[in-house]
Amino acid sequence: TACLALAQLNSEGMIATCEGDIASMAGMMAGKALTGSVPWMANTTRITHDTLILSHCTIGFDLADSVSLRTHYETGRSLAVDGLIPAGHVTLFRLSDKLDRAFIAGGEIVSHPHLADACRTQVEIKISDNQLRILRESPLGNHILMIPGRHEEAFRMLCRFKNINHHFDD
Repeated sequence: TACLALAQLNSEGMIATCEGDIASMAGMMAGKALTGSVPWMANTTRITHDTLILSHCTIGFDLADSVSLRTHYETGRSLAVDGLIPAGHVTLFRLSDKLDRAFIAGGEIVSHPHLADACRTQVEIKISDNQLRILRESPLGNHILMIPGRHEEAFRMLCRFKNINHHFDD
């Protein structure tokens, strides 16, 4: 699998995605242009009553405090990156496939789960009830981009400038 290579490329500032998700690639390019860092592309793994759990088998090494290499949970083979993302405020972002709509949310990392049935890098994020409702009822795709820090306003400005309809809490 390409997980290790993707982690290295993203940590070097070269945008690399998997699973053919072009909308995430565009979002990662926007995220890097706005913040200087390449966002983490993650799966929407679970939406609980008050949190969102994201996971993926790759993460840029620069976004993790520590990294271990494990096998993929689906097969028990190959290499998957298990990174520990520092707690704190994060910004979530997702573009639609047509790049005409966006999801923007700020949240706080509240835990680092160890789910056996999910990709190796895992994080649980507290976001608003309204944002959780949007993700349940009208998600723009499986992957969500996460970047440490408070960058919601920068993403909102990008959407206004590019005339992209976006969901966010005021």
